[in-house]
Amino acid sequence: MAHIEKSLTIRAPIDEVYSLARDPRRWQSWWPNLSQGKLVRGQGEVGTVVEHEYRILGIPIQVTTRVLEDHREGETARWKGAIDGPLDGEQTWSYRSAAGGEATQVTAELDYTIPGFLGQVADDLVVERIQERAIEHTLANLKLLCEA
Repeated sequence: MAHIEKSLTIRAPIDEVYSLARDPRRWQSWWPNLSQGKLVRGQGEVGTVVEHEYRILGIPIQVTTRVLEDHREGETARWKGAIDGPLDGEQTWSYRSAAGGEATQVTAELDYTIPGFLGQVADDLVVERIQERAIEHTLANLKLLCEA
């Protein structure tokens, strides 16, 4: 299983960042290569299920995201989702208020597997680098949307 972790600071209050980030109808606006949900049941809370398409190397794969955790308390928030499909895994997003509430520290973690021997070879050679860049671009896009 591959693990990718990236962080950045967004100059916006935690409530604004968390509200935008957990909304499944907005995910495709900041997550590169992710289509608008074909089926969306829920608003981002635990139990939300979203069926969408994700592209790797231009190849569309059908994935389902299920929200496992959605928690906001005090100066922190945490959201966790399971990804089911040819690219299986979990993503965890942690948010911490910073700069006296004027900013938010966001950490994204992605753990995933691609089944089979071919999946292991591709993961080692290509997919992990692609996913690492995708997380970097995803965070940068979230930052742009929240700071606009």
